[in-house]
Amino acid sequence: MNAMNALIGNLPALLATANLQDRLWFGDGAFTPAGGQSDWMFQFIWWCSVVAFLGLMILMLWFSFRYRRRKDKAAPASPHHNTILEITWTIVPTIFFAVMFFEGFRGYINMSYAPVGAIECNLTARQWQWSLEYPSGQITTEFATTTGGARAAENEQTFSTSESPIWYFPDGQPVLLRMTSVDVIHSFWVPDFRMKQDVFPNRYTSYTFTPEPLTESARLMEDEELGAYRYRDHLLFCAEYCGDDHSEMAAIIRIVPQEIYEAKLEIFGSPRGTLAERGKLVAQQNGCFSCHTVDGSSNTGPTWQNLYNTEHQYTDGTTVLADDNHIRESIYVPGAKVRAGFANQMVSYQGTISTEQLGWVIAYMKTLSDATPEAELAATAVDPDAEGGEGEAGEGEAGEGAGEQAESMEGTPSGG
Repeated sequence: MNAMNALIGNLPALLATANLQDRLWFGDGAFTPAGGQSDWMFQFIWWCSVVAFLGLMILMLWFSFRYRRRKDKAAPASPHHNTILEITWTIVPTIFFAVMFFEGFRGYINMSYAPVGAIECNLTARQWQWSLEYPSGQITTEFATTTGGARAAENEQTFSTSESPIWYFPDGQPVLLRMTSVDVIHSFWVPDFRMKQDVFPNRYTSYTFTPEPLTESARLMEDEELGAYRYRDHLLFCAEYCGDDHSEMAAIIRIVPQEIYEAKLEIFGSPRGTLAERGKLVAQQNGCFSCHTVDGSSNTGPTWQNLYNTEHQYTDGTTVLADDNHIRESIYVPGAKVRAGFANQMVSYQGTISTEQLGWVIAYMKTLSDATPEAELAATAVDPDAEGGEGEAGEGEAGEGAGEQAESMEGTPSGG
């Protein structure tokens, strides 16, 4: 009801900023050239169908009246051939079908192949999270906690989900996503772009888009680090049912000016915060909170609250203490020991989460447990990059960004 009231309240603004047909049929205009072409193709086919239908219905009614059977009058003989009429009703529809085919094929090519110089990113889908790696290996450190379920205002939408990543891209620059899945089939769908592409395990598919340039009607972001800038958000959903939390598998594509995009990549490429803060971010980036809660509530995986340094029952009848080594095994070889009451459905993060990042995750899990010794708990508050800061964070290569930069979407977005 709140969503409907918000939509009605903003109806004059919505109708004023886009074509009336776009608002009636699609809810908003397309925000990519390929999406605009798709809208045009849809409308062309629609109006051809409407004209053809109405023309046939009018002729049928007229013929039914004009040539109805009358008393005391013999029915006229039906003509068996009319060359001009037959050529007309063959050629005229063929012209329209040819336009549909060639324009549709041209639109398909534009949607399928990225222009030279496109920003190439790797996208991975898993139950129930999207993760994206930028060209130089950066991973977003910003996430949106969203509530609701409909458009709340111009260029601002809310939907029911937990934490969704925010990806930044420059306006007017083509983007190519190289996509794969680590578990089941997913489907990458951005309604504002009018395109959908399935994402499969054990193979790559691609998705390309060129965001429309930002205008003065775009929303204004007040960022403490980067200052004020214009932006536009587009929601990403999974359009292929993929399990329990399919409806919460979402992300936000944020279009910003080129200089803001470059500045964000610099921020994403530098680990920040304490060991525990970095661990929480790594968990967010890899979709851990899609299955695991931190407040003791139930989900498809065991809660992380009071998990560390406590004993738990497993399906093979054993009782195991959840120490550092056990958590490491559970993340890298999740099928080795399965908690009682839960299914063996977690995928391995070997090669996805480095050993250093794993140390950060364990540090974060320690902060969630009442059984963590005080000395270990104090160590999780160490910032390795702070002056004189030391602390164990595991071994291996440095992680791709850290520090919590969550964003609330329950109203007007705050700065990233």
